[in-house]
Amino acid sequence: MQDRGGVRVRRRMDKSRTVPTDQQPFNELQELKEDPLFGWAQEDSKGLVTRLALIYAVAMAVSIPIGTTTFPNQLPEALLAANIGGLGVLLAVAIRLYSGWNYVSLRLGAEVVEYEESGWYDGSEWYKPPDIRARDEMLNNYEVQPAVDRLKAVLGAIGLGFILTVVGFKVVVPDDPYAMLDDTYLNTLKGDDDIANDAAKKAAARGTNRPVYCESRYYQAMAGGGLL
Repeated sequence: MQDRGGVRVRRRMDKSRTVPTDQQPFNELQELKEDPLFGWAQEDSKGLVTRLALIYAVAMAVSIPIGTTTFPNQLPEALLAANIGGLGVLLAVAIRLYSGWNYVSLRLGAEVVEYEESGWYDGSEWYKPPDIRARDEMLNNYEVQPAVDRLKAVLGAIGLGFILTVVGFKVVVPDDPYAMLDDTYLNTLKGDDDIANDAAKKAAARGTNRPVYCESRYYQAMAGGGLL
């Protein structure tokens, strides 16, 4: 590309040009395979799922205490909330893996490769010689594309699980749990018997006789350390 009047203009394609070594698709693939995270995609389906399961376990170890604090004495709600956090982390990792391998796959399969000679402002194009193009296509078909397909399947499964968990959470917890800690809501309880009765029914459904706001440490402190 050339800068004409502040506008980047792509240079005419020159088949004699050679893309810098670190931007050649073959070398990008080698770098991807050696990366501690991206290298996971080389595993078979069982190995990949096992590694992702470890990430999920760590994420859940953090999410469960948060969920149980947000939804005290409400195990289904707490587990669903924790699962949203755990699957959210897992989904982000899977998307990162897929995007990296899919990017290299596209560059290996392309006849013309875009590259930067020294920076974003002087991009150009490289026309692959026949022998390099044949090698890249073989690598893409037999090594990279299978990894992309595995990641696509795993990503779809995680995405589906995340969506189902969110839907389940909205069914089980239709209301904002923090809404019951709001001063406006608490003041409304004093003058509206219908809302107060509804809160009592929800508390009974959870297996307790106390509304959600009674589980708050703040309101326990306001009551002198005891339960309201």
